[in-house]
Amino acid sequence: MNVFKQLYVSLYSPKDIATFRYQGLGKTIFFVFVLSLLSILPASYYFSMMIKDSIYAVKQTVSTEIPAFEIKDGKLKIESDEPIIIHKEGFTIFIDDSGILTPSKVANQTTNGLAFLQSEFVVISAGNAQSSPYTFIEGNNETISSWLDKADRLLWIFLSIMIFIFYIIAAVILFIKITIFSIFGLVLKNAFRKPLRYKQVWTITAYCVTLPTIFFTIMDFFQATVPFSMSLNWFIIFILLFLTLKEIPHEQEQEQ
Repeated sequence: MNVFKQLYVSLYSPKDIATFRYQGLGKTIFFVFVLSLLSILPASYYFSMMIKDSIYAVKQTVSTEIPAFEIKDGKLKIESDEPIIIHKEGFTIFIDDSGILTPSKVANQTTNGLAFLQSEFVVISAGNAQSSPYTFIEGNNETISSWLDKADRLLWIFLSIMIFIFYIIAAVILFIKITIFSIFGLVLKNAFRKPLRYKQVWTITAYCVTLPTIFFTIMDFFQATVPFSMSLNWFIIFILLFLTLKEIPHEQEQEQ
């Protein structure tokens, strides 16, 4: 059975999952990497769109909508007596050289946005703020606009690197989750007196995480909030693991 058919039957059939316990560990690890790749698709898509829209919005704002400014020696100077806040479609840009605005304050005012503050540049994504000093940014409106043009042309390189990082993090988290639940699986298999080695328990656990992983991936695509998502995730895995172990015959039944 190929990996994608295994993924499909893992969504609904504990009986089929139980049969996967005899396969090689390498195929199971490959399956986990494929599942990790699927799980990051929504985040990768929305992150890419956010970055692309951000660069375009900032370029337009810097060129036409804000007073003259300059970044020099790691500090922002702008011809304005108060912070400037510009609202785009689902996006907000902050410019402030007074020190009134901070990364936490701008993160509280928008879900997605950018902020040019007194001594740092801030990216706000999904309500989380990541700040960076003006180490590699220096110049005025025209210079920054030219720099943004270059960044737009090299955007695919940056996005490729970030998506690869997302992928590695997702894979590590998924492997950790499988390992944790395989420990629960060992407890259950001993309680049920099932003739399984740890490798076999780890293998069936890897397929038991498929249903909740795909479910929450779909919810992420629609940007839907699932109440008690972590508890629900863990509950589904535990139930699938329980049902899968019940499908495995006892040692005496296998001998017969």
